[in-house]
Amino acid sequence: ADRARRSDLIRWADAINTVQGRQIASEPHSLAGWKPIATELADDSVLLRALDLLSSRLAVSSTARALSTLRGFCRFLVRRGVLNVDPTGAGELVVRQGLPNEVLAFTMEEVAALEHATQAPLAGRERTRWPTRDRALVGILSTAGLRVSELCALNVQSIDTTGEQPIVRIRHGSKGGRHRDVPLPQRVLNDILAYLNERPDYRPQRPMFRRDDGAALNQQFVDTLLRRLCSIAGVHPPRGAMAHALRHTYGSELARRGVPVLLIQQLLGHSDPRTSSIYTTVHLVDLTHALHEAGML
Repeated sequence: ADRARRSDLIRWADAINTVQGRQIASEPHSLAGWKPIATELADDSVLLRALDLLSSRLAVSSTARALSTLRGFCRFLVRRGVLNVDPTGAGELVVRQGLPNEVLAFTMEEVAALEHATQAPLAGRERTRWPTRDRALVGILSTAGLRVSELCALNVQSIDTTGEQPIVRIRHGSKGGRHRDVPLPQRVLNDILAYLNERPDYRPQRPMFRRDDGAALNQQFVDTLLRRLCSIAGVHPPRGAMAHALRHTYGSELARRGVPVLLIQQLLGHSDPRTSSIYTTVHLVDLTHALHEAGML
C-alpha cells in the first residue's frame, strides 16, 4: 500500500510538472520535495489540469486511487503547516466514471465553433494570441488526428504538397516511433500556409507551430490554448486532454463516414486494431439508438 501511494504521488508530481512546463521536485514523495511546489498544490486549476492529464493516462480505478492519495497527502500537509487549506476540496476535482465505450470527443459543430473562436478578440491577451496559428492548429488536430507530442514535433517539411493531395508526414513524437502519412483537407492546408506566411523565421527545419516569443509549443500551452478557445466559443470541453479529444473527434468522424477499422488504425497510428475499434463500436451504438428512435427495432 505504501509503495502504491508513493507511486501515486510521483505520478501527481510528474503531471504537475508537465502542466506547469517545468521541473518541480527530484523526490516528490518526501515532504521536503513538495515544499517548493506548495503554491501549485494550493491552486486547484493546476490540480484540475493535472487530473485531466492523469485521467488520459490511467484507468478510472487507478485515477480514483491517485486522487484519494493526493487528498490524504494534502490533509497531512495542512496539519504540518505546509498548506493553509486542503485544495482537494474543489467540487470539480473528482473522477467521473465514463460510460461503456464512451469516446470523449468534440462534435464537428463544436470544432467549427473553436475555429471561429480563434478569430475572436482576446482582451488583455493580445500578445499571446495568434489567430492564423490557432486556426491551423485546431484544423490539423481535428482532421489528421495527431497526438499532442506529434503536433509539437512537426516542422515545416512535415507538410508535403508535391502530390495531388496534401499530406502531413508524422515522423517524430509518435508512440513506438511509428511513422505515418495522413492526407489533409485543402482548407486546412490553406490555413497552415496562411500562418506560415506570417512567420518571420520560415525555415524548413524549424518547428511548424511555435509561440509568439519563438519558443516551441508543449502540452501545457496547447491544452491551455484549447481550453481558452472553449471558453470563448461557449463549448463545454470533454474530460481529459484537449488535443486528445480532437484526436478522438477525428477517429469518430472516420467511423461515422464508414472508414474500415484497419484504415482508422493506420491513420491514427495505433499498434493494435482493437484500440481503433472503439470508434466503430461507438458508431454502432449510435446507429442502434437511431433505429430504436425510428421504431425499426
